[in-house]
Amino acid sequence: MILPEKFSETIELLRTNLIAAVDKGDLAETTSILGTGISPNFQPADIASPINYAAARSSVEIMNLLLKHGANPNFTSSGTVTTLGQACLNGNLEMIKSLLEWGARVNGVASPILQTALMLASGLGRKDIVECLLAAKADPNLKDSTGATAYDIAQKSGHAEIIALLAPVTKGAVVKEDPVIAESDLIGQELAKNALKQVLALATVNEQRKIRSLPPFQVNMHAVFSGNSGTGKTTFARYYAQRIKNIGYLKKGHLIEVSRHDLVGEYIGQSAPRTAAVIEKARGGILFIDEAYSLKIDKNDTLGQESINTLIKYMEDYRDELVVILAGYTELMRSFLDLNPGMKSRIPNLVPFEDFTDEQIGILLDDMCRKHEMNLGQEDRTFAIEQILIKKRGKGFGNAREVRNVFERAVSQHCTRIANQDLKTIPKESLQSFIYSDITVDPFDEGSRELFPPIDPRKDPKSTTYKLHALRGMSGIKDEIQSMTDFIRIRKIRMGASSARGLQLHMLFTGNPGTGKTTVARLIGDIYRELGVLPGGHVVEVDRSGLIGGYLGQTAIKTKECIEDARGGILFIDEAYSLFNNSGSGDMYGHESVDTILKYMEDYRDELVVIMAGYQEPMEQLMNSSPGLRSRFSTTLVFNDFTDDELSDICRDICKNDGYRLSDDAHKKLITQLLDRRSKDASFANARTARNLIEQAFKNQAKRIAQLNPRDLMNRNVLDTIEEQDIQEPLALSSARIRRIGF
Repeated sequence: MILPEKFSETIELLRTNLIAAVDKGDLAETTSILGTGISPNFQPADIASPINYAAARSSVEIMNLLLKHGANPNFTSSGTVTTLGQACLNGNLEMIKSLLEWGARVNGVASPILQTALMLASGLGRKDIVECLLAAKADPNLKDSTGATAYDIAQKSGHAEIIALLAPVTKGAVVKEDPVIAESDLIGQELAKNALKQVLALATVNEQRKIRSLPPFQVNMHAVFSGNSGTGKTTFARYYAQRIKNIGYLKKGHLIEVSRHDLVGEYIGQSAPRTAAVIEKARGGILFIDEAYSLKIDKNDTLGQESINTLIKYMEDYRDELVVILAGYTELMRSFLDLNPGMKSRIPNLVPFEDFTDEQIGILLDDMCRKHEMNLGQEDRTFAIEQILIKKRGKGFGNAREVRNVFERAVSQHCTRIANQDLKTIPKESLQSFIYSDITVDPFDEGSRELFPPIDPRKDPKSTTYKLHALRGMSGIKDEIQSMTDFIRIRKIRMGASSARGLQLHMLFTGNPGTGKTTVARLIGDIYRELGVLPGGHVVEVDRSGLIGGYLGQTAIKTKECIEDARGGILFIDEAYSLFNNSGSGDMYGHESVDTILKYMEDYRDELVVIMAGYQEPMEQLMNSSPGLRSRFSTTLVFNDFTDDELSDICRDICKNDGYRLSDDAHKKLITQLLDRRSKDASFANARTARNLIEQAFKNQAKRIAQLNPRDLMNRNVLDTIEEQDIQEPLALSSARIRRIGF
């Protein structure tokens, strides 16, 4: 049934509901809405059409349903992404085939740089999709806005299989050899260079032994490259390939770069042939497996184990024709090899890649500027390096990738700035120079905010400092944190971003439950992130159960895992005195945990803030239990119980934040109950108890008004008001339940 035009509001509602159903992947709801006769061929302003949403969510069933109801397979989203292009970006071959059958234009454009589906698939290295698109008459000679063909994109991405597919059908295609990499091109990485020299020395001596009819030493070129991202592991692998090719060990010396996706199948029996096929292509060169630890996710990963078994077999069978390099983060690679002793025994060469030093970060930035003939003043260069080094404190530092990110953002800012000028008359020097305003930091990184915002942060509702000062009570705590904040800001202005290093920022929080300790810890994390002191600023909350293991030796491991999770942010240890609660100072497990915490408080002093919290007297006993503890904490914040007036305001705040309001009678009754609790209940937990009582009132109100007639329920005042009769004493307010409610 076609809906009449006069029902425009109904049509608009159906369209909105259709997009929502497709976006959620709700097949039943989508079927129901399409059954009304609504056309799927519409596109609200700045929003994608239903078929684009289906492509973005890889919902093949919903996609086919929309097509059957007349959806245009060539719809583009607001960003000029075609439906076929989106399917290519998601790597969904089934969806691509379906769209082609329904008439999708294979040579349509997609993405902000106007790439065809073939270009997108070539950049992603999906051979199966490229083959499908070529069979559908995709034109390999079309060029994007930069003048690059799909073949050029495959070359740039280093996908050898795609290059081989496109070279015969692309006009003027020339297979490029990997550029020769000199040792001088490799910045830093002395440990990796020395490890390679040892391997090459063994191979060189062997050649001479063969010439003199002496038995050669056994040579094994397989290696593990371990280190953080952006440390040059892939570049070094190409250099490694060139060097061992030069000594005659490899015939081709090419590099095939793969990951789990390329080696591990989707069902039992598929991984072995897939891995073997990749190995054949790498034969005569190097097979570089990035994030190799992902090959086997856990001990039950039979698909990954099948791939690993195949690798082990060919590493032995092709030992004179193939070099396998496994790359990844150090700790994860160590765990992976421990899980797979067969693999570990075949890879004797462990090549470590260290994070770049501050000086080397500067060299990397200089190299990028030099290659693009861009000039950067000394003060602006220092500022750019400081932005990169902020990221260095914490886990997951991207090294050269962080440098490239800052450089590319500077390029974007630079181009946007000069594009507003007369480009025909602009001097060449202006095209080659960055200025201070170009050196931006990550827009998603809160640490990029100015040292002094344009308005007082205490008056800016968006700032964390405002949120801190908006808390009820805690005047002394707010002053202490504000003093530390001001000190860090001024010190950074005087000495630069790196001056935040070496500060003693660990804290003790003492006070009763519900006085805001956890809330303040989270705000401090946000403030330190904004100041660039902590790259993450996140808070990891733990207690004894999260730190203590079941036996001696396990506790150190468990505690370290929590510390690593908190690295770059705050480790908040609630009821910290319970670390020794089993047998006092004789608690060996507690001592093992505390000793581990003390070690990493020092090792990670520029990357981690530890906050220990709990009741005042037990916390004092904890500090006295370990000689090294007290000296590590420079600041103690005492959280006092809230006054009667503060508790009254907190109750109103809780209701307001949840969209409720308290009637005057309800407020009086609530405060009376709360203060009565304070005087009688040893488990009284300040704001936590207040929230517990209020949440019970929310439930009571819902139960009461649910009995009203529908007309009364349309009254906003009825829905939002907590009345006196809703304030009832809950059945139980155990300590456990009180702690469950966060404040």
